Amino acid sequence: MNEFDAAVAASQQTDTAQSARVGFSVAADTNPDAYAEAQRVARRTGVPVDTVFSMPKEMKRQDTMGTIDFDALAKTSPATAALLANVEKAKIAHDDVENMSRTENALSFLGHSTLAGINDLVGAGAKLADSLNPFTLSDQDAATLYKDDPKKLQQMREQSPAMFLSRFARGRTEASEQNMLDMSPGAQATYGDLKYATTDTDKAAYLSPVKMIGDAIRSLPTTAALALTTYLTRGAAVQ
Repeated sequence: MNEFDAAVAASQQTDTAQSARVGFSVAADTNPDAYAEAQRVARRTGVPVDTVFSMPKEMKRQDTMGTIDFDALAKTSPATAALLANVEKAKIAHDDVENMSRTENALSFLGHSTLAGINDLVGAGAKLADSLNPFTLSDQDAATLYKDDPKKLQQMREQSPAMFLSRFARGRTEASEQNMLDMSPGAQATYGDLKYATTDTDKAAYLSPVKMIGDAIRSLPTTAALALTTYLTRGAAVQ
């Protein structure tokens, strides 16, 4: 290295040292964690980092609001949106919107599954009573008797006193189906498309405890009632 190169190298070292001294002096009073958070907020909002750092509360609020789609929230989780519309309640719960929405969806699914299960159970009970009552006519028997007369079959199903239990059972089935349709859109979106016969973890019902509990609540009473119906009617046939 000649004398010129040595002089340049020494000059660069001096400049670097001076720059380091200045940089440290300027940054010494800055909270590293706060500045790192300001950088993250700046990247998400597109606002200059110095602005974010000088207005941390305002920019943090803007950043948080930007993560919530309030139009979608009002449609999918109306109870959560209604709670946030109450300023006093929102002050307490605004930092837990995601969990509130998730809880609302789960409760909606479980609640409507329970109502549907009750209607299914009552309907199954009506079918059981219908099958054991010699003075009533079931849908299956009516279909056999009037298989060649569709109009008469329809008239019997809709008006015949002998088929009042069948009409009642059909009404409970329709009510059960309506119960499931009445759950919140968020619950329908979260649990409605889950399936048991799949290996896709995003669509697997067996990986969702809420889905499994809701389906069990709805299906077990009906399954039990049908099993009892089979047992009693088989016993009656044997006698």
